[in-house]
Amino acid sequence: MKKKRLLVRGALAVMAVAAVVAAITGSTSNAATVSDHYVDNLGAGVTAAGFSDGNSNTDCSSATFLAGNYDLWHFVVNQAGGTGNLSWNAGLSTWSSPSSVSVTDVTTQYGNYEPGPNVRHLWIATTPPGATLNVAYLDYTGTATGNENLSHTCARSVVETPTIEVDPTIAYDMTWDWAVDKRAEWEVDPMGGYNVYYEVEANRSSIPRLLPGSLHVSDHVLVDPSTTVLTGLTVSFTQGSYTQPCTVNLAELSYDCALDVARVQKDSATGRPTGTATVSAVAAYAGGTLTDSADLDFDDASPGHVYAESATLYDDNATPANAADDWSSTEGYLSYDIDWYPTGSVCVERTNTAVLDIIDPPTGMTDPSDAVTVRWCPPLPGKTMGYWGNKMGAPVVMSSITPLRAAYPNVLGGVPTFATNADVRNFFRSANCSGDCWTMFRAQFLATAMNALNGDFADQGVMVMGDCWTVGDLLDEANDGASGATKSWHSSWASVFDDVNNSRQTTCLTVID
Repeated sequence: MKKKRLLVRGALAVMAVAAVVAAITGSTSNAATVSDHYVDNLGAGVTAAGFSDGNSNTDCSSATFLAGNYDLWHFVVNQAGGTGNLSWNAGLSTWSSPSSVSVTDVTTQYGNYEPGPNVRHLWIATTPPGATLNVAYLDYTGTATGNENLSHTCARSVVETPTIEVDPTIAYDMTWDWAVDKRAEWEVDPMGGYNVYYEVEANRSSIPRLLPGSLHVSDHVLVDPSTTVLTGLTVSFTQGSYTQPCTVNLAELSYDCALDVARVQKDSATGRPTGTATVSAVAAYAGGTLTDSADLDFDDASPGHVYAESATLYDDNATPANAADDWSSTEGYLSYDIDWYPTGSVCVERTNTAVLDIIDPPTGMTDPSDAVTVRWCPPLPGKTMGYWGNKMGAPVVMSSITPLRAAYPNVLGGVPTFATNADVRNFFRSANCSGDCWTMFRAQFLATAMNALNGDFADQGVMVMGDCWTVGDLLDEANDGASGATKSWHSSWASVFDDVNNSRQTTCLTVID
């Protein structure tokens, strides 16, 4: 409430005159230039807490005021003429307080005496807080173009202890993981060539997983009163033994806890983050520190987005390229077969590739694929009994027979060590299937064993009665079964080794997965 200057002067005329005289006569340096001016908008007497809208000015939330223990009074004069600072006249001003009131000029801590032409400011601090100002006088030269006003006050008694509040929000995304598995099997086609059978299966993970980098606990720190200036802020996230410092923006009072998805608790049935956690904040301001913490429950939050929920499976017979061999399926499974007739004198391959086209993948996820290669190699050329019995082969047989007799004792244990090339030639030439066919079986076996001294020949796969065998395994199998075998058995195995030695066998396919 504003009181007119004349009304107040009328009530205090005697006191004011005496005080003015005392003030002027008591000053020797500025008696001629300084005049006292009554501040006329106080009312009957006010405290800093009771004046107008006290404690609403930004001064009241400043670090300077909060660090002190006093009431603050800010006076403003629009001055015409004159020079010098605005000052407090303690001799004329009167206070009501249980104890004496100390007045301190703190203008330089809050602003300037002269912020602009013909404007004068004065900030004073009074202790103890809570005193009532009944009459206020200011000293300055010249005249005021308006009233000498008390602009605003800050009362220590109504300063609220600020508080902060963290109210975190949870955000995360998830993704399904996909894999594709392609398999191939084959069999010999009795009409020629091979039948190759393919199965392709797409597999989605049993549950989605947390997408790395997407799990965030964040929000703003609320400060009350909002005019409180924070000078520092730290925020942290804790779940069990996992503590994560958070990134803070002091200017915006925001925080963001980017969590390690490998360290948070997860529900084994859903893959989602689970359990409770705590977000804690510590803020610094002029009056000290402020703290707050908030519990959060991950089970109350749902993923913002779940990526890669579906995919389309494609398969392409890549070698040779054939549009008719393209396949696609949205069921996650497909199967098909092809007829293959490889020929020639060198190994050839056929590669088929399956690709999963993931719908709505997260950034960085690539479409999985799986390729299967089927390789065919022509039979390695073998040497016949005629070769091993001639002048080129016989010496090699003589030098190799002793270790071969030891390796295959059931078949070759009774073969002589051969003293001459003629002995070797006679061994092979005398082989026949009369009786139990033993001599023919043994001669064909020895020829194959000689060929298998070449490791590549021994390791090649050949088809025997619908099964794939290496030549080395055939020799072991025949040696193991030779004792007490029948003529039919000897004859069948003699035919097998005859085909191997003459390169007539059907070779196995190799599947490279």
